[in-house]
Amino acid sequence: MKRISLPGIFLVALIILTASSLAPAQSPASAKPLQYFLVFLNRPANAPQLSKEAGAKLQEEHMANIRKMAAEHKLVVAGPFMDDTTLRGIFVLQAESAAQAQEWADSDPAVKAGRLAAEVHGPWQIDADAIHAPAEPAGMEQYTLVLMKRAEHWNPEAPEFMEVIKRHHSFIRQMSEDGSIAVAGPFPLSEAGEVRGVVIYRVGQEQTAKLAQEDPVVKAGILKPELHPWATGKGVLAGGQALQAMSSAPPRRIAVGGNVQAARLINRVQPAYPEEASKEKISGTVKLHVVVGRDGKIQQIQVVSGHPLLVQAAIDAVNQWQYQPTLLNDQPVEVDTNIDIIFSH
Repeated sequence: MKRISLPGIFLVALIILTASSLAPAQSPASAKPLQYFLVFLNRPANAPQLSKEAGAKLQEEHMANIRKMAAEHKLVVAGPFMDDTTLRGIFVLQAESAAQAQEWADSDPAVKAGRLAAEVHGPWQIDADAIHAPAEPAGMEQYTLVLMKRAEHWNPEAPEFMEVIKRHHSFIRQMSEDGSIAVAGPFPLSEAGEVRGVVIYRVGQEQTAKLAQEDPVVKAGILKPELHPWATGKGVLAGGQALQAMSSAPPRRIAVGGNVQAARLINRVQPAYPEEASKEKISGTVKLHVVVGRDGKIQQIQVVSGHPLLVQAAIDAVNQWQYQPTLLNDQPVEVDTNIDIIFSH
């Protein structure tokens, strides 16, 4: 049987969505206040394979459900990830509770069929004014969606934690005013899990990577960014980039999160601890931005941060790493990713 892929389904569905009304719903006075919940649509490891006919039928049902939720003002934002990871897309739902949002997400035919798994987060604490009805004529725009994940110094009980968070909020406001961020918000501190919030940048991945490193929570090691190219309907958020990946030809390079890319590593060379750094008892993390070639070998390395005595040892080791080639639409592509090399005594 021919395996059917859902990214194409999601793209077609989103074009239809942009012709629908995605304006945020108004909650009746007697009802509970509506909140935003962000749903990650993941590809399960054991997703069933479908015949061409079954895949086409599932596509029709999936698209019909998206249109229905949009018409009912339950679904206000939707869009696919443009890279090849287990993350396939997102829904942003307006609901009274996480349980209600989970129920709606689980009702999607692709989720029922086991082709997608819905992971609900929230309430997603964002500015409601950041979401709009789609533009006419319908179209798509590309963004860089950043998962803000818990990092080494994540500790809400630490005295300095809230002060750094305040500086983070100021950074987000400034980036929004400057036109770099479309929407951003955290998940509740009470929510368990590695992902603590999401920031959607209006700029490309290279610029986003640089801006994200200036975020106070990233500098403090409280959160670490994981970048993904993502698209949604034109006009739903403040303007993004022209969509780059609508053709059937695979892109030359895609961005992949560091944790995802690490799973493809087949030969890891450990760095030698520099003698001078060892004598001076210097430890720490060297952050590298790398490009992995279509053959899985390291092509480019850029130092993001790290102690000068540790940097060269990290570069020398990573230069020898070998990954499994990354395929997109069955074609090998280059990978843009981040690597952390930790030196400790």
